[in-house]
Amino acid sequence: KQWYQRRVVQADKGGALCIVPKLFIKALEEKKLNDPVRYENIGESDPTSKAHEKLLNYWRFGEDNCYISRDECYDVVGLCEKKNGKQQRPSTSSCFKPRTPYFYGLLKIHKLDPQNLKPGVDIPIRLVTDLSQSVTSRSDKFLNWKYLQSIQEEFCVDLVRDSTEALRWLEEQSKLSKLSKNGFSWDFSALYDNLTPSLVKEALSVAIKELRPQWTDGFTKWIMDLVNHSLDSSFAKYGRNWYKGLVGIPTGGSLSVTLANIAVYYVLRKIIYLNDNIPEELLGLKRFVDDLCGLWTGSKESFELWSDKVNEELRVYGLSIKDKSETAWDFNEPGQDTVFLDIRFNFDANVGLLTDVNIKKTDARVYLHFSSHHPKQMFPSIVYSQALRLRRIINNKETLQNRLNELKGCFLRSGYPRKMVQSIIDDVLTRPRVLEYNRTPNKPPAPVLWVQTFSTVTELIHELASDANKIIQLSPAWKDEKHAIGIVSRRGRNLGDMLLKRKAFALEDTSTSTGTTRCTPITPPGQKKKRGRPCESCNLMSNQKKIISNVTKKTYVTPSGDCKSSRLIYGAQCLLCKIQYTGQTVNKLQTRICGHRSHMNRTPDIEPTEDTDEASLASLAKPP
Repeated sequence: KQWYQRRVVQADKGGALCIVPKLFIKALEEKKLNDPVRYENIGESDPTSKAHEKLLNYWRFGEDNCYISRDECYDVVGLCEKKNGKQQRPSTSSCFKPRTPYFYGLLKIHKLDPQNLKPGVDIPIRLVTDLSQSVTSRSDKFLNWKYLQSIQEEFCVDLVRDSTEALRWLEEQSKLSKLSKNGFSWDFSALYDNLTPSLVKEALSVAIKELRPQWTDGFTKWIMDLVNHSLDSSFAKYGRNWYKGLVGIPTGGSLSVTLANIAVYYVLRKIIYLNDNIPEELLGLKRFVDDLCGLWTGSKESFELWSDKVNEELRVYGLSIKDKSETAWDFNEPGQDTVFLDIRFNFDANVGLLTDVNIKKTDARVYLHFSSHHPKQMFPSIVYSQALRLRRIINNKETLQNRLNELKGCFLRSGYPRKMVQSIIDDVLTRPRVLEYNRTPNKPPAPVLWVQTFSTVTELIHELASDANKIIQLSPAWKDEKHAIGIVSRRGRNLGDMLLKRKAFALEDTSTSTGTTRCTPITPPGQKKKRGRPCESCNLMSNQKKIISNVTKKTYVTPSGDCKSSRLIYGAQCLLCKIQYTGQTVNKLQTRICGHRSHMNRTPDIEPTEDTDEASLASLAKPP
């Protein structure tokens, strides 16, 4: 009972898991959503159907004007081909139907000192909008992949992709200039909340005009309409109500990072990157979304004057850089470390550039435990990848040895054999430091995918796929395909998924009781029934909060769910003889119940005999 009053919440950074009272985290999330300046409560009515129909109209218009192909129109949003002069109808396949977007909170424990992480402490929270399966998610991913991502890469010349590219830039700056260098780092204050949609669309329009002059006005307008619709459709559900953001852009959208990068560079170009505005003391400036890092050859006083000027000009666009009180305006003189991404660096007068890994104090540093049931080759791979990461970041042998010893202790606490960890670390120490990318050619996906679910891909599966490929090659239509069938693994739910349950907690309605419910509500008297065959499984749902065993007399609490819930243990009781049956399934409960009903329809009535036990009678019991 006490466990059901707790909730496992992931930290915003560092990979830590926090166990907090359910009411505590719920109060923090509701406090954010009830801010009338940032969110609007639009009621219990689901707005996704209207938004989805509007999206389909945009795509119909795009196909009619040859902006997209017929195949793209179906593959992305599921619009079928025109028939008898009628407009394209949407596919009934479930993969094209949007799911419910929702809000969830991440605790920002990295803002606190580890000594202050005690029960009752006030922890800031980041409210994230999960739009991964929203109305526009498939359309947004297509736009980003085919059009906007390449525009971002060409337009935002100050971006770094990862820490490796940042290290390469630092090495180049160390060799180019012999001047004394001071490192500094900036962080935008609440970037996504402060970026206005009008600024984002203005920046994107300018980037398209500069980099894609061959695009027609009609096609550009179609792209902008889809982006605008994506921003307008950034609503999500929490509890029983739907909320829509009033300011900024959503944090969890497929276009959010791309649009934020283009908008930030558009503003910084006006303020800093124009030739007349670049100060002589600024050697360079690099950015990763809202984190900036640069090198300054002047004094600290001159840097602060310039920073204040930049901050004042940013406020014109609704943006700002955090001040020193928030530990994100960081200027460091030679010999002092500057932090950028997971890198700590400084320029020593005698040695030159020194780099180290940046690990936050609240970082859990917890790795997959050695006792878990994963493929054996995965464990040495984890150790090797983490050790190689330190080898890539750190350019000092003594510091590298110390950090590898710390890493070794972390893996030993996770149950890894000491001999295996030590041998991998010794191997990494002998390898050279490499800052180049491994350029592997992109292979096209196999036409047919063999999806392995809930278990590892065994040698037997590879043999079966190989034999199937040989048979397929005998067909004239597939003779040029050497590997027609490709094998991919689909990860099942792990312990983290079961504990976090973000969507379940976000959509949890405290005003309703636990217990199984109908997947579709009963039509009130006087209203027209919905089209389609009613769910036969709904009539069998008990809607009880608990189950009492007839044998052990123990009581079992039933969590909330309906006949579409999956991966569960279920209990069934015969309506005639009250015999109970317990089963388990990874499929939808609806599918399992249909299996029982189908079995009953095919099986004649069986009279109990001495050889017939109660379990078999329960599985065959037919409701009246």
